[in-house]
Amino acid sequence: MHGVATDLTVVAIPFYFGSMEVERRALKRRAQAIGPSPADYTRDDTRASLTMGVASLVIPLASHVLVKRVVPGTGKYGRVLVGTAVGAAVVTTVADRLASGDVDDSDRAPSERRRAVRRWARKVRRVSGPVAIGTGALATTTWISSRTSAVRMWEKGEARDLGSGVAAWLAALVGWD
Repeated sequence: MHGVATDLTVVAIPFYFGSMEVERRALKRRAQAIGPSPADYTRDDTRASLTMGVASLVIPLASHVLVKRVVPGTGKYGRVLVGTAVGAAVVTTVADRLASGDVDDSDRAPSERRRAVRRWARKVRRVSGPVAIGTGALATTTWISSRTSAVRMWEKGEARDLGSGVAAWLAALVGWD
């Protein structure tokens, strides 16, 4: 009878929570004996740690579905993502030039008009800059994720299996960590 494959992350969860409780109790005893320390647990620290731990398990489940839809080079959403990143970068560049006053305005528009254009350009770049960075980062990371997915890497590496010796296990552990 073959056993069901077990995710070691799931197996480790009770030990993770247990170690947190052991640490909390030890810090509480130390605080009672010596006094408070910056290392003491607070509710905010605990909440943040637990939220990050749960999110690190849940987000990959949801992100896998989303990533497939927006990978550049695989469909219209990928093209929209790259187009948005490039368009926002162009708009940000133009807005930066207008906001700084680097544009040659040979007609010497009234100073009030120049100030209004600079104010408008600053407002535009406050939005377009983060959009350019966010969509560019999303396009890059989804593309890399699609090229380095477990299935794709397995298919590429079937012919070059490095074996299951001690060196392979150590390399896998270091790479995973």
